Amino acid sequence: MCKTGFVNGCRPLIGIDGCHLTGQFGGVLLSATALDENSCIIPIALCICESETSESWTWFLRLLRESLGWEEGRPICFMSDRQKGGLAALNKEWPEASTRFCFRHIFSNYIATFKNHKINGRPWHAARVANHACFNEAMASIRSENAKDA
Repeated sequence: MCKTGFVNGCRPLIGIDGCHLTGQFGGVLLSATALDENSCIIPIALCICESETSESWTWFLRLLRESLGWEEGRPICFMSDRQKGGLAALNKEWPEASTRFCFRHIFSNYIATFKNHKINGRPWHAARVANHACFNEAMASIRSENAKDA
């Protein structure tokens, strides 16, 4: 039902992620999810594989495309956290798809790398704005704050 609902009515945006399983058998859970009209997460596809590799992502994304019956040329966008092998597999199996990266992961990596940052919540504001002018304004605010700290 979720797959049919996605193909026939959801925004053409799929989030893909991998989660390491720590139980007795281990492995990695690969998932593809979307948002319904109420912005609730719906699962489209799940699989358990031995490890998160380019080969496992390629296999998963090929089966996802076949299962959805997605026609070539129909617009779609994937959001990911830049997981191992995922981007290469997306480029191979869905070459016409747009890709976006999860800002939460990008910002977490920034915080871990630059421990003395003082930009607080401004990047979140920039990530959420809906047009170029507001984005440019938010980024100018971040740049000016960084210039003061330099």
